[in-house]
Amino acid sequence: MDKNKLRKIVLVTVLLLAGLLMTVGPYNFRTTVSAQENGGIERPTDTNVTQEQRQAAADRAKAAGLKAGSDYTAAATQTAIGPGDTPDYFGMPNYANSPLPEVYTTPPTPVPPVTSTVFYFAEGTCRPDFDPYICIQNPGGTDAVVTITYMKGDATTDTETLMIPGSSRVTALPRSILGTGDDIAHDFSAKVECTNNQQIVAERPMYFNYKGAWNGGHDVMGATAPAGAFYFAEGTCRPDFDPYICIQNPGGTAADVTITYMKGDATTDTETLTIPGNSRVTALPRNVLGTGEDIAHDFSARVECTNGQQIVAERPMYFNYKGAWNGGHDVVGATETGTAFYFAEGTCRPDFDPYICIQNPSALDANVIITYMKGNGTISTELLTIPTNSRVTTLPRNTLGSGEDVAHDFSAKVECTNGQQIIVERPMYFNYKGAWNGGHDVVGTTVSAEIFYFAEGTCRPGFEPYICIQNPGGTAADVTITYMKGDATTADE
Repeated sequence: MDKNKLRKIVLVTVLLLAGLLMTVGPYNFRTTVSAQENGGIERPTDTNVTQEQRQAAADRAKAAGLKAGSDYTAAATQTAIGPGDTPDYFGMPNYANSPLPEVYTTPPTPVPPVTSTVFYFAEGTCRPDFDPYICIQNPGGTDAVVTITYMKGDATTDTETLMIPGSSRVTALPRSILGTGDDIAHDFSAKVECTNNQQIVAERPMYFNYKGAWNGGHDVMGATAPAGAFYFAEGTCRPDFDPYICIQNPGGTAADVTITYMKGDATTDTETLTIPGNSRVTALPRNVLGTGEDIAHDFSARVECTNGQQIVAERPMYFNYKGAWNGGHDVVGATETGTAFYFAEGTCRPDFDPYICIQNPSALDANVIITYMKGNGTISTELLTIPTNSRVTTLPRNTLGSGEDVAHDFSAKVECTNGQQIIVERPMYFNYKGAWNGGHDVVGTTVSAEIFYFAEGTCRPGFEPYICIQNPGGTAADVTITYMKGDATTADE
């Protein structure tokens, strides 16, 4: 072959290869931008992008509160993107082979730990067969002077003063102040207040033999402030469940209160009450809703003061679960709705029955995704729709199955994906080690945080405490537990 003709063929081939590389590059290659070149952030550029990754990128941008850019021509013509915008990559011809858009934000401000100088409890009683306690933790280094004000059902009050040593806890016995009696004068709400400006934490455990038949115990962390409204995702008037709503009015003026029951069949009922100043009143939902074995007798509730006073509300419930496991559980209501709730504890091991109850007080249906973060490091998800002014109960076991291993222990994130506000609780019934049966319930936390406090805990015989820790982030979390004991010494784990 003529040498000149050969040179031309080689040149054309090289040019064709160069054009091809320019057409596909750099999108089909993975490159790493060094931390020094990219402001301290190492960011790989990926190769081909799947439809799932593309949707995940859109979900991340939406969750971050970013708005789509006007169209792809802004990027193509280098038009400035407005503050808060994200380029609309979805119209770009080469998006399927381009690197995923990533959002870089400053680290979130840590949520302050929940300590306070005052805690409120709407529920408490010194009637026969009920043993209430108030456990007070002082995580600081200075002794805390604490006054407990008992606001009784007959609108009278009693007080008690205690000294809590630094880095310690003290347990108060309301019965030692109020005595015992089967009347409303022995039902109480409480205000636990530190009077020398130290930060404390307070819980109120209570043990009972309800109506001489259902025995057990429940416990709540107090509310740090009264509010105009409290929300409860869980409640039922099915047979063998006895729910109550306890309402405290710590102010000096009577509080007019409306309870809105949002039922499982998407209908509502209401009840109105007046709570005298410095007192408490107990509502019986069954008096309004009746009894029935159907979702029309499952309810969520909003407890709202309508005349401008501030209140506190709890919802204890006693039960004989499936005719086999009896006991009771209690929660202080949520004072705010949210789009996401977190739960550190849950298990689908044998003899544990967990539920997740979701309330939607919004004007539109709520689309919800539950992410189960399991003890073996894997996740599962579940999708639900919660009708407006209603509630839905889901059974994690239907998604996770049952098993005696860490793969069936879970934490959960319950998140509304269409912008509606929800409230979530997680009751769980159990036959612990085949010997102790009962149940417990919590309202989820709306934020993750660096520190959590617990005023109550004991390793006395006949008690088995656990601390369940959820890490919803992508990086391992190093955790220290400081046990502040009743003898004013501490131990770390």
